[in-house]
Amino acid sequence: MKTLVTILASILLSGTLTACSFGGFQPPKPYDNWSLHNEIELYPPLEEGSFSRYLERRKKDMLSCGMDFVVGESNNPKANLCLEQKGWYLEGGPVCENELMWDESLCIEWRKKHSKPDAKPWSPHPNSTYIKTVLGLEQAPMKQKKTPVKRNFFSFWN
Repeated sequence: MKTLVTILASILLSGTLTACSFGGFQPPKPYDNWSLHNEIELYPPLEEGSFSRYLERRKKDMLSCGMDFVVGESNNPKANLCLEQKGWYLEGGPVCENELMWDESLCIEWRKKHSKPDAKPWSPHPNSTYIKTVLGLEQAPMKQKKTPVKRNFFSFWN
């Protein structure tokens, strides 16, 4: 009985260590990643207390625009445009050229004034179809069968 418990404990421990070594569960990255246009100059990484000053600025700007500073995202185009006016930007491009905000009336007006005529919406997330489906903005696409790739034994040397 003692050996059985020892064996089960070692299997459980090795399984846990193996699972943790692969990175385990990680939540998806947020699709909106706001950055300040001159954050390195204003808040140098090696300067004492600069990170906390940066977070205070982020909190103050987001709250003044009506955005939740903990989440750092908003579906309200007015809040997003307000944050852009304060010097923040999204890595993908202007918030009104984001495909999730593309059809908002405020963003349509903004694009008439500020965007190039041939502007195309950028995708905030590699799985944006999933996000749009969850939000109810479009129907889920039909799954297509994947055709297997035929390889021979030596194909990995080519």
